[in-house]
Amino acid sequence: MLGGMGAALGVTGLGARAQPAATDDASYPSRTVTIACGFAVGGPTDAVTRLVADLLTKHFNQGFVVETRLGANGAVAGLFVKNARPDGYTLLMGGSGPLVVGPHINANLPYDSLKDFVAVAPVSNYPYFLVVPADSPIKSTQDLIERARTGKLSYASAGIGASNHLAVEWIKAATGVDAVHVPYKGDAAAMADVLSGRVDFSILSGVVIDAHVKSGRLRILGVTSLRPDRSVGGAPLIADAGIPDFAVEPWTGIFGPAGLPPTIVTKLAAAINAVMATQEARDRLASIGQFPFTASTEDFRKYIALEYARWGRVISQAKIEKSSF
Repeated sequence: MLGGMGAALGVTGLGARAQPAATDDASYPSRTVTIACGFAVGGPTDAVTRLVADLLTKHFNQGFVVETRLGANGAVAGLFVKNARPDGYTLLMGGSGPLVVGPHINANLPYDSLKDFVAVAPVSNYPYFLVVPADSPIKSTQDLIERARTGKLSYASAGIGASNHLAVEWIKAATGVDAVHVPYKGDAAAMADVLSGRVDFSILSGVVIDAHVKSGRLRILGVTSLRPDRSVGGAPLIADAGIPDFAVEPWTGIFGPAGLPPTIVTKLAAAINAVMATQEARDRLASIGQFPFTASTEDFRKYIALEYARWGRVISQAKIEKSSF
């Protein structure tokens, strides 16, 4: 079930324009299914896609294979699936970046993420952690907010429009504080300058910070989840520092082209939820700092609509203009 989704929006589905292609839904899948992934082999999204393909292959006793389609932060893979026949044999491993953030910052997206795809089921998500150097005088999220009121702090992110950039912009908008954004090309470069003290803080994923927390070089101030069980070392929820409903958990999920028959959506969603509830899924995701994310198709679609609207507001408040990528 979804946790911390907030008020459900009145959205009944994502993508219903195209007519379903002729297919024998009862025997689906009767041949190999392709899952397109828009991110590099060996990266976390690729790892999640291969996990799902492996588990669905076992579940259906039919091949599910990964096809890497790199480019434009996932948009190339999205275009490939948008243009595919809606018969269930070409699917997309979608994610929050390309589908709910990208439309607000990318002026050249080749698809409408709310109309050109059918959301089937979520797969995984993970929290971020608010961190400072271990020798920082900042001891808590509330302390950081108070210090930001009296003098500008600086923060590192993986780049303009990255989830950890937008997370801090949400905090700024909710609390009225300011902090200077220092964008980097990826989390590794951002992490280096947090460790050196050249920037005051950052919001980073568990896999990025884990070794530095264990070595005592970083201090965790809070977690971006609404679930205390996803914290590390008992770090409190950032939401408890006066930012209600604050939840920043990048996610992945399976999508099909608009017009994907409801019978196939139902069969796939049931299978995905079943395999993601297994111990194998939990263990393999834990190795990359992620968690299974299970929900009904209807709840997943409501969650996407909520996320789309939420990040649109944050981006608008931060005055981030659309750019060509």
